[in-house]
Amino acid sequence: MVDNACSNALTCNAAGVVDTGTACGCPADAQTLGTGCANRTVGDTAIDVANNVVLRCEAAGTCRIWKVMVDCGATSLMAGQINGLNVCVCKPAASGAYYVDPSPAMATYMNGSPTGTEAPAACRLRSIKDAIARIQGGAPFSRVIVKHDPPFPAHLGAVNGEVFPLVVPPGITVTTADGNDLDPSHYFIDIDTVGASQSAVSLGHGSVLGGFTLDASGGVGTANAGAGVVNVATCADTSNSQTGTLDHVAIIAKAGHTGILVRGACALTLNQVGIAGALIGVDVARTAPAATAVASLTATGLAVSSSLPGSIGVRVGTGLDAGVRSSLTIGGATFATRSRGVVVVGGSAALDGGSVAVSNGATEDGIGAECTGGTAILAGIGISGGARFTGLHVSGTAVVTLKGNVTGATRVTTTLAATSTEASDGVVLPVGATAARLTIDGDTEISKFDSGVVLNDGSLQIQGANVIIKENRSNGIELLGRTTGVVVSLSGTASRNNAGKGLVVRTVVSGTVQNGAFSGNGGDGVDLQRTQTAAQTGYRFVFAGNTVSGNVGRGLALTGKGIGTGVLSGGKVGVRLEDNTVTGNGDVGIYVTEGADAADGDDVTEVLMDSNDVGGNLTAAASAPVGILAGGIYFARTDASTKILLGGFLGNRVHGNGRHEIGFDLAQNNGMPWNLSSGSAAVDMATACADEAKPNWVYCYDTLPMGQDVGIATASSGIHVDVRSMHFQNASPSGGRDYSLAIPSSEISISCAAAVCQ
Repeated sequence: MVDNACSNALTCNAAGVVDTGTACGCPADAQTLGTGCANRTVGDTAIDVANNVVLRCEAAGTCRIWKVMVDCGATSLMAGQINGLNVCVCKPAASGAYYVDPSPAMATYMNGSPTGTEAPAACRLRSIKDAIARIQGGAPFSRVIVKHDPPFPAHLGAVNGEVFPLVVPPGITVTTADGNDLDPSHYFIDIDTVGASQSAVSLGHGSVLGGFTLDASGGVGTANAGAGVVNVATCADTSNSQTGTLDHVAIIAKAGHTGILVRGACALTLNQVGIAGALIGVDVARTAPAATAVASLTATGLAVSSSLPGSIGVRVGTGLDAGVRSSLTIGGATFATRSRGVVVVGGSAALDGGSVAVSNGATEDGIGAECTGGTAILAGIGISGGARFTGLHVSGTAVVTLKGNVTGATRVTTTLAATSTEASDGVVLPVGATAARLTIDGDTEISKFDSGVVLNDGSLQIQGANVIIKENRSNGIELLGRTTGVVVSLSGTASRNNAGKGLVVRTVVSGTVQNGAFSGNGGDGVDLQRTQTAAQTGYRFVFAGNTVSGNVGRGLALTGKGIGTGVLSGGKVGVRLEDNTVTGNGDVGIYVTEGADAADGDDVTEVLMDSNDVGGNLTAAASAPVGILAGGIYFARTDASTKILLGGFLGNRVHGNGRHEIGFDLAQNNGMPWNLSSGSAAVDMATACADEAKPNWVYCYDTLPMGQDVGIATASSGIHVDVRSMHFQNASPSGGRDYSLAIPSSEISISCAAAVCQ
């Protein structure tokens, strides 16, 4: 016996030892590759599902066997039947996702329609609409993935069967094959027409759209004409709570469009979304179907840009019905628009980081953030613009907070040169904004405007560290409140290096300014023009714990003098000056007067000074007007009706100022002597010079001959003082050295120990 193989397509049909010529025969009939087809005619076809091929019955010697006619699997197809024909067809879509390709490469041997499977490309569906229709028809899928083989971009639109508006059903994700590296520049959805004015793309509850550019910016007749579009993307307008997500989406819009509208009860999330060319980038809760609806937007990496006249980056709370609330939370957004960066009409808005840049044109005013209602928190954000630009405008019933964040300060500024004549201010509460409230809560810088902060009405509170108002072309801060009953409180504020004054107070609002610094300004450090109505007496304004230094003009001026005629011509000042340091100013350290009487009555400046340190002022004494009597504290006459009351003068140190230290150019309004005595009588101290009695200190004078530089001076003998228990430079003070000769020695008594000039 010889062990020989079967030949010529024969197979071994017997086991064991058999006679020669009886072991080999034709393969048994079946319907798989290599099996027999003796029961079929040569040329017949069949499908082999196991091997994913189309078979053909062929003669092989004396046998007929199935051989490969088409290898479907080699091109990712599968063997199947269409109308009784054995052909290669697309595999069913799997893994819960339909694939879409608007313009795929054709596949050799493919027969039949696409099924939405990933490969080959020709088996992908042609439109998102088709995929969504299959899901709505009952397919157990929740994802639509658009995939196109390079080169990019791929365009979806009417040309491949898309119909608008494109509605993404609840719970469905429509994304691209970019996976974790979504790139909107790869896939464009060209929005041609949506019919009646409405949104081009709408998200159902829990749906996601990711990785696309939505383009509605084209001209008439183009694939992206955007005809009928009002909003490029929106949430479904329902009264039931719903969510939606736009992930790595770019929106290209044009005049009249809103990029994204969030309304109804939708909570929309944006991740790395860019919007260009829209009139309004994002509008939250513009309309609502139910009075209880809550529309909200949460965004990370939002970028909005538009050069359209009147363009707005984001708007919150417009057109709200009673009870409707809207909410905006954005981190790291950038807004580059022509008219408004952020507009808050109602609801709440929180912006953490990012920037607002307004490039308003020559014919319109620009505002970085405009708040007329609701609440807004701007933290660590940069706000900038050019001419005719206001950084923040707060009016109506808005409640606004400016502050820094973990990455840095909020900065509100312009790109203008210091020589600009542009009149727009940085942060403004306008006339009539009586219900508006602004809080600057640390780590905020406002610079390079006409005036930095201007309060015409409403409440202002500045607190926390590192609030800096600097380098403005006019004044740093102007408190001009016209309505009583609101609050003004400045704590820890620095107003420095402004071309005008550091702080101008012309208000009828009770206020407190404490622990601040007003330095290096081109005018006065502080000018108190009015602090209350003429009918109000006492000290409605408190200025305490501040440093006023290095200003070109006066350090602290109580002028009672306004900026115009009529009601602006004068003002009532009543202020407590406590624990302030006033030093190194070019003009008088503390200048007290009362300007022309205003229409509201006969004004009197009332001041109480307690524990202030006033030294080294009137540095420009050599060139100062000759009428300035004293460089430390000067009670000056403005006109024949000037009226001043000194309610207290305790614990003050006045030293080393140009000309005289303390000067009086007029008699006190009540006819009593100017009282510079310690408080021993009031507090019943055992000694009038004890620290508890708060005696005053006057020293570092008597450097010029002929009584030109004394501690206390009066302009004439008709002006009287009462000086008991004061520390002069000399233990036994004398006329012509320690006080002017016009002061009788009887008005100087109980001198305390000499003060050492240091």
